[in-house]
Amino acid sequence: MLQRSVVFALLAKNKMSAFSFFRPRFSIRALLALMTLLALFLAYHLNWIRQRRAAIDSGVVTVRAHVAQPWMQLPRAPRPSRILRLFGEETYAALWVNEKAGDDLAAMAALFPEANLRKRYRRNSPSLSYRRPEIKAVKMANPQRSPSRYGN
Repeated sequence: MLQRSVVFALLAKNKMSAFSFFRPRFSIRALLALMTLLALFLAYHLNWIRQRRAAIDSGVVTVRAHVAQPWMQLPRAPRPSRILRLFGEETYAALWVNEKAGDDLAAMAALFPEANLRKRYRRNSPSLSYRRPEIKAVKMANPQRSPSRYGN
């Protein structure tokens, strides 16, 4: 077994260090600049996802439902961009833009570039978007035994 001093002497003779292939060659300043750029990129896309979810939650944009008939070919859901897929964001094939948005169809198109947007006008409607009511779980009085319709 070679001693350490002999190994280092051989490496010094060849002008190589033990970690020359794995040692990065950049400064701390370059690392901080790279991390800042990465953080700005991620912050921009997270803000975009937040705005998309806020538009859907506020009712300005609603998901368009398609009624399937045997002769119809339903539109396929578009694939999300890679950054949206990274954060688990859904894609929408078609969306309705309600009256609340006003003339902001271009802004909604920027938020949902993959979707087919249509403006919806509802007349004499108290609410501009339908939301399915939340179903709350009901606790049973005796959770050990479930009720039976046969009286058992």
